[in-house]
Amino acid sequence: MKKIVLSVLALSALVFSCKKDDDKKSTRDQLLGKWNFTSEIENHHYSGKDHFDTTKVPAGYATIEFKSNDSCIQIFNNQSDNSTFKVDGSSLIFKYTNNSDTVTVKSVTGSELKIWYKDPYTADEWYEYTDVFNK
Repeated sequence: MKKIVLSVLALSALVFSCKKDDDKKSTRDQLLGKWNFTSEIENHHYSGKDHFDTTKVPAGYATIEFKSNDSCIQIFNNQSDNSTFKVDGSSLIFKYTNNSDTVTVKSVTGSELKIWYKDPYTADEWYEYTDVFNK
């Protein structure tokens, strides 16, 4: 009887632990869909200090749409830009006709996406941006 109970418990643990793994979506799959750019957190680092500023983005001003065929449409101030995209770890790579851009996915849920990128100015001065998108 003891062996049967232990076998049932072990089988139950295996079934439920596998289900959780199956339910977890990859970063790429979580990106799919249309995202609205809602705010940008800017850090301008100079004089050895961080200087933060947050800008709210008007609704409809900018969107990004990730499609299941790895294509991407970015619309910014009524200007459209097409690319492909690839996720490599926490890196999100956009490939355009003549160049590419890489940003870091800070977090992604079913309703919010945060990407980060750094724009170096000098060795002691740079800008960091965290762009926030909502579905």
